[in-house]
Amino acid sequence: MLHDRIVKYLGRTNKAKKKRILSKLPYENDWLDTARANAQINQWVVNAQNQYKNTQSDLLRLNRNVRCHLH
Repeated sequence: MLHDRIVKYLGRTNKAKKKRILSKLPYENDWLDTARANAQINQWVVNAQNQYKNTQSDLLRLNRNVRCHLH
């Protein structure tokens, strides 16, 4: 998956490339507020075992969790 490739693989092999990719993600800094405003996505944010922060890595983590666990 994209999250695993960027965060895990590049985090071990090419940290500069990982930082460059994460810094260029086309999302505003308010993505967490937008996710909380959406009723269905909010359940993932509120009930998360590891709280989401307003970082690019957590944006990818939320995206992965919502896409993989739709039910």
